Amino acid sequence: MGSNLVARNVTNPTLTPVLPAPGNGNGTAIIVAPGGGFEMLSMTEEGFAVAEWLAWRGIAAFVLKYRLNETPVSTDEWRKASAERMKNLTKDNGEREREATPAPAVADFVAAIRLVRTQAEQWGVDPGRVGILGFSAGAMLAIAAGNLEDADIRPDFIAPIYPPMWSREIPHYEPPLFLAIALDDGLFASGGRPLDYLNDLQASGKPFEAHLYQSGGHGFGMEGNGAASALWAEEFYAWLEDRALLVAGSGYSVQSTSIADLLNDPAARAVLDKYLPGFADNPQTRMAASLSLQKLQSYAPQMISEKNLQDIQAELDTL
Repeated sequence: MGSNLVARNVTNPTLTPVLPAPGNGNGTAIIVAPGGGFEMLSMTEEGFAVAEWLAWRGIAAFVLKYRLNETPVSTDEWRKASAERMKNLTKDNGEREREATPAPAVADFVAAIRLVRTQAEQWGVDPGRVGILGFSAGAMLAIAAGNLEDADIRPDFIAPIYPPMWSREIPHYEPPLFLAIALDDGLFASGGRPLDYLNDLQASGKPFEAHLYQSGGHGFGMEGNGAASALWAEEFYAWLEDRALLVAGSGYSVQSTSIADLLNDPAARAVLDKYLPGFADNPQTRMAASLSLQKLQSYAPQMISEKNLQDIQAELDTL
């Protein structure tokens, strides 16, 4: 790959569409968020190279150049200051400063999601299949966007790639999530750093998939820095297929879709409320959130009947 275009001191955010060839789009849209510690953006390796790959696979990609923290104008001065900051981030057995994601950058994500959904027809995308794929700092922003309570500005799925792995609260409405990180990541995984985020996701019952590579370091981008980590993009695409995020319609099934997924979608939750009053708010439902309705029915036929399953599936097919 050629030289990597880097952006710093961004004060005017931009969203650049990279669209599939006419007739090749599948309707899915992904906002791509490069990383760079909120000081710079890796626009080529974690931006346009990713977007071009997605567009080649039929996904409408949008590279977001979001606002950053101010850094010295001189490249030499910036590199010196950045090197000192990196030393502070990796000391004390890998415990890094837990700075909040900058509010302007989060606002840029919200604006990007709104724009893609507003212009969905123009760009040939489904406003119900808008996701975020973010790297490092961009992964932090993807997670922050996934935690937004307002469904109108929350993405439909998120993919944080080598994010910080510290513990987080997982809201009940967090969208489906794909995660990839190398275990020799010098910032977020190696040196005995705990992978608490995975434990939180697992305990939440929310749908997620995680790929942990033995090697690849931090910032492996599209090329992976290794044979296994280079496969993350293909595995991400396979995950999108598994979750029916590359096809029109909800793709929900009483046989295979988790209860957590159904409750996460307001339209699907309304179907459950119609045929299973009180089910969504039952504390026992959360305990079984990783199961499908059919599997739960086999365990608790007194709670869900076969007729319930048939009626629910018929309405899910219309979403």
